[in-house]
Amino acid sequence: MNDRKPIFVFVHGFLGFVRLPVPFVDVHYFRKIPEFMDRLGVRYALVKVPAAKGVVARATALAGALADLGDGPLVLVGYSMGGLDARYLAARLDPERRVRAVVTIGTPHRGSPIADALLRGEFAWMRPLARLWRPALVDLSLPACAAFNDAVPDRPDVRYVSFAASRPVPELFALLRPFASCFGRQDHDGQVALDSAAWGDCRAPFRADHYELIGWSLAPAAQAAARPFPHLDLYRDIVREFS
Repeated sequence: MNDRKPIFVFVHGFLGFVRLPVPFVDVHYFRKIPEFMDRLGVRYALVKVPAAKGVVARATALAGALADLGDGPLVLVGYSMGGLDARYLAARLDPERRVRAVVTIGTPHRGSPIADALLRGEFAWMRPLARLWRPALVDLSLPACAAFNDAVPDRPDVRYVSFAASRPVPELFALLRPFASCFGRQDHDGQVALDSAAWGDCRAPFRADHYELIGWSLAPAAQAAARPFPHLDLYRDIVREFS
């Protein structure tokens, strides 16, 4: 295989994983992506980082995983918080300048107001979990992301492309709707506002919720709501553009 072909590196978000060993089936976080990448014949890796740690810890783990990959340029595909990890790695942890592109999908570049609400103790039923998740929630807050953007500049030799999504609140998966009040009138995907997900070359927004972007359409199919979102088309386009 040509080792100059890029390796597409998929980085999961907050509380994410690579795969869950469920009897008789493998549940992948990036749903259907491994077999899809195999069919496309591209080099790829699915990387596990600490699920509820801050960006520095996650990016450091990502750098360690990349050291075990073969030679060749890297295209980092970061979903949600994974996009912040990818940006940090490209700026601070890539001494050999292997990263060619950072592609972010539903990433809260300017923070998510849900993180701020949880840190303030709102949503009482989530307070015990919020304490456990504090390192990640702090880094996902609006002030922390503003500081991150000032401290972690983009590299001029790296392409930054972002994809964002939104759905009207009535179309959101039921578990996402309680958080909609955090956004006021902003368009959002249930977790991240459109303007927060935009970074670098931001592509036209999709009609999807946050989890549909990685293939998890948890609400009933509905033609009028363009659900389920065809997430594999998005990943095919990413591969075509950066191969």
